[in-house]
Amino acid sequence: PLPAFRIARPPLALANASVSRRHEALNVDLAGGIVSVGEYYAIINLGGQPFHVQVDTGSGLTAVPSARCSSCKKGVHRYDIKKSASSGLMACSDKRCSSSCPGGGGENVSACAFQLSYADGSWGSGEMAHEELGFEGGSNADDDLVEVFFGTITSDSSDFEPVSVDGIMGLYNKKDSCNPSCVPTVFQSFVDDRHLPNLFTICMSQSGGKMVWGSADTDLVKGGFKYSYLDSTSMFYSVAIEKEQIKFGDKVFSNTWLSSGIVDTGTTLVVLPTGVFNEIATEFKANYCDVPATCEDDSWVVAGGCASLSDADIAKLPVFRIELKGGVELELTADEYMLRYTQNEVQYRCFGFMPMGNSVILG
Repeated sequence: PLPAFRIARPPLALANASVSRRHEALNVDLAGGIVSVGEYYAIINLGGQPFHVQVDTGSGLTAVPSARCSSCKKGVHRYDIKKSASSGLMACSDKRCSSSCPGGGGENVSACAFQLSYADGSWGSGEMAHEELGFEGGSNADDDLVEVFFGTITSDSSDFEPVSVDGIMGLYNKKDSCNPSCVPTVFQSFVDDRHLPNLFTICMSQSGGKMVWGSADTDLVKGGFKYSYLDSTSMFYSVAIEKEQIKFGDKVFSNTWLSSGIVDTGTTLVVLPTGVFNEIATEFKANYCDVPATCEDDSWVVAGGCASLSDADIAKLPVFRIELKGGVELELTADEYMLRYTQNEVQYRCFGFMPMGNSVILG
């Protein structure tokens, strides 16, 4: 089977700081990986119950399986509201509830319902609740816990999350996105409660990573940070692309759909407009046929395409570049965008790009 690439949709510890405890940044270890799991996740606890949640900047709600979920896959952690004295369901009459009620939330007809759906076709639905949330690795003292709103999943698709992940933690750009209900994200709840600076940093490697809330951790980068501009009107982390173009080596690909892109931790690959992707495939097949399987009928220059390629083969492929507004150039060498995947002790390299409509997603 091919790697579990995902389309949009870790023990954790508090960082040391010289300021008061309630102003400390949160330093969170991420588990997972691009190929091993297909996404990155953190370990949280809700009312003392542990969950593995995908970190997703492309959505807004945190949601985990409910103890009442009959369709949720076996083996996942399940949230039991009866085991917590600090929890409760959001009433359908709550002004923050934007779902159609009553009855949408399952057996609790007065609870606020939610429905989530993602670009890969996966979905989940259930009831909105509130609970105290903390990150594993903290002391679980009162100051480590923050009351948040989240979804308890009572029904979902079979591919909602991979085996090692229970749910999702959405980190939308907008404070109150009203998608699916008008509640702050978990991140914003921590910012407000702990008086943290309104910023976070995420660093992802082939396996695992780091997430820091309330600080820009310079230890995670080489050469310091560079900044681009976000579209403040978008609930997504949308950035402008200079000159509506990207480059592979010296070849420039221009398209009006290349005007902006979404930075999304919940997407594994770099997503490009279908027309642009097809032009890139044509370019590779015209100029890189000396790389095995590039120009064959079962070419690896397709979404999730893999081939057994040597380091010498990879060195022949061009560098990918994209420039964001503000003079920030992102560069991926072939060694970086040809993802390493091992099966039956054979190493394959997989193309880290895929087409999807007219979208640009920087996964």
